[in-house]
Amino acid sequence: NTPENHEIESMRAVMLESNLKHLIINNSMINKIDSSINRFTKLISIDLSGNNITSITDMILLPKLQRINISNNKLTSLKALECLTSLKTLNASNNDIKSLTAVNILVPLGRSLLNIDLSNNPICKDSRYAAYVISAFPRLSVFDSRDLQSIASSRLHSTKNMATPTTTNGKRGGGYGMITPKSTRSFNSTPA
Repeated sequence: NTPENHEIESMRAVMLESNLKHLIINNSMINKIDSSINRFTKLISIDLSGNNITSITDMILLPKLQRINISNNKLTSLKALECLTSLKTLNASNNDIKSLTAVNILVPLGRSLLNIDLSNNPICKDSRYAAYVISAFPRLSVFDSRDLQSIASSRLHSTKNMATPTTTNGKRGGGYGMITPKSTRSFNSTPA
């Protein structure tokens, strides 16, 4: 290795690093993520699934990041993600997220987040979980790997075939038990 070759290799590494758009480090047994990830400013997607990550120690500041997969780790918090204002897809399934507070931290991402998967976390056992997440992120189209649009349309279709209930005096009722367009975003956390 001549000094010129080393310099050329260093320049290539810097060019690659500054233009990197997709980063995949899965099933590698890493246990934490720190601020060094922020040097990849053009990243659009990150896959860190299947590691041993217990914490993301610093805020992730990647303005172009649209997709992050941190599934199958040991994370208890999503706080480090709260500045990812371009984030559209978050997969944090199969971690150790226990409270709705972890979800509440992400509410500032509500304008961009379209797909969130937190399935198989302890938080899913909370009876308020599904309703809370769906109401916190009004633009969601996919929740825990389920298409909310198809769920809503299938529920709406099934209610169109239902008879309108009658009241005790025999008059047609006001739609008791019917799903209204507003309530079509409701979601049952158990599979259909």
